[in-house]
Amino acid sequence: AYLDFVCEGADRAEEELGIDLKVIEISESSDYESNLIAMANDGYDLVIGGSTSFGEFITLHASEYPDVKFAVIDGMAEGENVVSAQFSFADGGYLAGVAAAELALDTSVPGIDGKKAIGYVGGMDVPTLQSIERGFKEGVASVDPEIDVLSAYVGSFNDPVTAKELSMAQFNQGVNVIMCPAGGSGLGIFEAAANENKYVIGFDVYEQGEYEEVYFTTVVRGISERVYDIIESVTDGTFEGGTVVTNTVSNGYVTLSDMDNFKKITGDAFPEYILTDVDKVIEDMKDGTLLIED
Repeated sequence: AYLDFVCEGADRAEEELGIDLKVIEISESSDYESNLIAMANDGYDLVIGGSTSFGEFITLHASEYPDVKFAVIDGMAEGENVVSAQFSFADGGYLAGVAAAELALDTSVPGIDGKKAIGYVGGMDVPTLQSIERGFKEGVASVDPEIDVLSAYVGSFNDPVTAKELSMAQFNQGVNVIMCPAGGSGLGIFEAAANENKYVIGFDVYEQGEYEEVYFTTVVRGISERVYDIIESVTDGTFEGGTVVTNTVSNGYVTLSDMDNFKKITGDAFPEYILTDVDKVIEDMKDGTLLIED
């Protein structure tokens, strides 16, 4: 799903900016470097590496192609003709925590019994997901510090069986909503939530097929928007190499989804105030009143 957003931004640029777009899908990591070089040799104005893995190869080869601009998404690379796009994680997690806490306390919503317990099931125990977890817990505590956040890590982004077991364990402990930055493992969490009539908060993805009824909201990192903006900077001459750009809540890239799916689920019981309160938190982040360390 992450790379789908990268392609979405490029596709939009092709349609709106009239660029010549070539997309290569690489199945083997051993082919990353050779394909990157091939794109640069083909004379494209901009070569985008769509994931962290391209950072080292762009750093290694960017200077060999001074007339080509490079960008790495969700990674770091060095070079005077390189832009590195990073994403803050704690602030998006904070927004999700605020929304989750308010939902967990609202017994007017179907399936919510008011128990002060919320779940977090991550894919792997790595720094980025630790940042999401920390921000999430801070957001929950800002609403009610007595709410207990149960945390677990699957150990993989592609193990829905284990993810389902972990989420079922949390549901059995009174959790009604789980935050799940878990990649492909998330399918197990969606299934468990559907079985138990509970809710999930996604990360990057939203409204997963047959499990639409479990979606509360999702953290949107603005990946496609950042890719589009980098491409546009090449077309309008504002591309600045040797820089790092970061998507945050404060600069308008990171947010929560509009909850339209949850509105369909809950109807008249939809807690409109949650959107209002989240918007207030976003404004506090933008004006510097609220600072979330990442």
